[in-house]
Amino acid sequence: MIREQQQTRKAERGFTLIELMLVIVILGILAGVAVTNLTGVGEDARRTRAQSDIATIQNAIRMFEISMGRYPSDEEGIEELTKKTDEHKAFLPQVPKDPWGEPYGYREESEHEQDFPDVWSNGKDKQEGTDDDIGNWAAEDTGGESGSGSGSGGGTSTSGGTGGGGGGGGGGE
Repeated sequence: MIREQQQTRKAERGFTLIELMLVIVILGILAGVAVTNLTGVGEDARRTRAQSDIATIQNAIRMFEISMGRYPSDEEGIEELTKKTDEHKAFLPQVPKDPWGEPYGYREESEHEQDFPDVWSNGKDKQEGTDDDIGNWAAEDTGGESGSGSGSGGGTSTSGGTGGGGGGGGGGE
């Protein structure tokens, strides 16, 4: 009977301070690993959304070219794709902003040896011609991953429109 009471008291005592500290350390390590693995996921989602928006804009430019026999000029920019006329409907419902809230850039004469206008986002730093620019030019031209590179020169950026096409990514680095 005494032995049973001693075992019952031991079972009721709970965790020791060392056991609690060990649990807290383990939880801290797990949280650190999770944060490390998730850092940059939001930025990757933003880059993917920008690439998707650029593909949508490219398709609208192709439809414009088929209907009008030309590409929009630098002066007209991407905004021209949203205009409805008697001859055709709008090719884009609105001009999307890039995931960083900036207008997409447009240049009728490509600076990247392609037979198609340049369309790009200035990326996270919002500066044209830097490594984080995301454009529709080929990877061989930039030496980087597909869909990204650096643009430079006097292209016209769009400024109209609201909202953005597609879902956004949260957070950043």
